[in-house]
Amino acid sequence: MKQEKNNIQELIQKTNDSVQNLKPENKAYFDDLIVYMASSSLFHDEGAIREQLYQMVLDFSDAEKDGITAQEFFGENPQAMADELVKDSPRISRRQVFEISLMVGAILVFFRLLSSFASKSYLQIAPLVYLSDTVLGLVVVKVIFYLVAKTIYEDWKKWQLWLASSLTIILAVLLRYGAETSLVGVGGFVISWPWDVILLGSLVSLISIFLSKKEALFRMMLIPIVALFLVGLLKRWSDRMQITDPLWTVALPIGLICLSLLIFYFYSWKQGRK
Repeated sequence: MKQEKNNIQELIQKTNDSVQNLKPENKAYFDDLIVYMASSSLFHDEGAIREQLYQMVLDFSDAEKDGITAQEFFGENPQAMADELVKDSPRISRRQVFEISLMVGAILVFFRLLSSFASKSYLQIAPLVYLSDTVLGLVVVKVIFYLVAKTIYEDWKKWQLWLASSLTIILAVLLRYGAETSLVGVGGFVISWPWDVILLGSLVSLISIFLSKKEALFRMMLIPIVALFLVGLLKRWSDRMQITDPLWTVALPIGLICLSLLIFYFYSWKQGRK
């Protein structure tokens, strides 16, 4: 699995390097094609898609030397060509779909647990809510990929993309709230002090060890994770000490969360510019 990811990253890097050497109009052609195919191929074999893209760049590089443009070489309808290539590419196995779903579900469940831990003095466990989060998360990911792909070759203005994205997020939040309201009591239970701290502390420790071995951007995710955990500890301490001062119960928790998110988003923005 790790070797496969390394091969894909190597293909991406080689493709990007080759595209950079093309003339501006041809580079723009391939930039759009790469984004479109990557965002249109969810649940398809990424390695096959990346190999196809790299081979296309190599094939065209020789033609460019003869003065041929990418549009002349591949045709005037890159969207139809890309759709056909994606359609013909192998799909990932059911096991891989299950693993992706499991990964998305695990991430959403973990942050749902963190949110519950930070907002309440006990830990609310709600299996059906977690299942609905997973399904909703997969749907939202699919919609976002679809929206990104639609903007490449169709004349979408920025405000249209922002509107569609915002409506998707708002609808997802409303559905998530509705699922939580109706399903939280079905098969759910509560974990109280000190077991909630022990459980979340163990999970945060394991996640921290896992993320510390990943790329820098993933390591930065530790900042909001630890911040939410600290907010949960602060809430339990203030409740046990019967502290009602808004500085401790409102301002400090909100400040910790906002600061952690600002640091994470700022670092993500810097990495994106690179």
